[in-house]
Amino acid sequence: MRILRFEAPTVHEALQRVRLELGPEAVVLYTKKVRRGGLFGLMGHWVAEITAGLDDAPGSFQHSPPRRSEPESAGERGSQPEESRESAPVAVAEASPVWSRRQAVFQSELNDGKVLSGFSMLRQPPQKKAGDLHPEMERLRKDLDSKGVDPEIAERLLTAVGLEFPDKNSLKPGDLDAAMKTAIASLLKVSGPIKTSPGTAKVIAFIGPTGVGKTTNLVKLASQYALINRLKVAMLTADTYRIGAVEQLKIYRDIIDIPFEPVATAGELREAIRRHSDCDLIFFDTAGRSPQNKTQLQELRAILEAAAPAEVHLVISATTKHADLLPIVGKFSLVPINRFLLTKLDETRTHGMVLNLAANFSIPISYLSVGQNVPNDIEEATPGRLAEWVMGDPRG
Repeated sequence: MRILRFEAPTVHEALQRVRLELGPEAVVLYTKKVRRGGLFGLMGHWVAEITAGLDDAPGSFQHSPPRRSEPESAGERGSQPEESRESAPVAVAEASPVWSRRQAVFQSELNDGKVLSGFSMLRQPPQKKAGDLHPEMERLRKDLDSKGVDPEIAERLLTAVGLEFPDKNSLKPGDLDAAMKTAIASLLKVSGPIKTSPGTAKVIAFIGPTGVGKTTNLVKLASQYALINRLKVAMLTADTYRIGAVEQLKIYRDIIDIPFEPVATAGELREAIRRHSDCDLIFFDTAGRSPQNKTQLQELRAILEAAAPAEVHLVISATTKHADLLPIVGKFSLVPINRFLLTKLDETRTHGMVLNLAANFSIPISYLSVGQNVPNDIEEATPGRLAEWVMGDPRG
């Protein structure tokens, strides 16, 4: 196994370097933060360090083309999207040209850093520790830490909030908390609700790991758009593996009274989409995939190429640990994700992952799932609402 070490300002950027250098089959062995610069390790800046390995044994990953022994130049990487260096997707005879272009654009933006956070304030190391300025700032830091906010992100937020109050002696109760909510809200990007296009059957796909609530939240949205918005809606699923998945959707089909079809192949999916081309929205459910299983992710990409969805919502549980969060998104970026849908916010009181997610990716958040009730326990994500969840459970 060939083992290399990569450094970058953020974990996601380091993961990008791993994928560019070693390819998608690389195995992350160790991730940590290290301080660089300064004197004797003090007053330096933090960087993400990832140790990754690649099995170069003959016969390993036989579906992947051989890689160059020397690094590609920046120009070559820019002209050749990363997707082109991976094995061809399976089970699809031909990809939609629109979907293929969308993949190329997404991968180009990923390589150029546009999919990373645009929060310039968060990217810059703080000049001094905000907690040294006032005891209330230290309280806020501990609060953010208890909520699972990455310490570096918390420090930069605290610095920004501290600059709003040069005279700490004039602080009133709640001033800093209100300023922190405003600062957090200003950093969070949201997509707004799903919008329809007249005369077009818009396909909305849901992907993600197992057990995050893809099917339940698809049904919530399908119900709302069918029953409240009075739109013509259909449901499709490629999740024919999980016991009870198809039966669950059949039950909701009968309750909501909307079309539903399971599909097993890319060809069946294309035919089903054609049959429901008179719909306003087609909600497409996929089987849960392990982010560590490359074959499953390639199968997912293949089925999505057949669907050519207008929106791809990566469904992520709010209970996801920070150490798992960025690798999950990095692995699923094999397909062009353009939305995050956060679930199970009601199952944890530590919502720092919302900030950790936003600080590393500029992909907007679409919806928040706050319970199991269908169709009610889902709401449109707004910056203010997300800030409330980060700072404390708004349900009390």
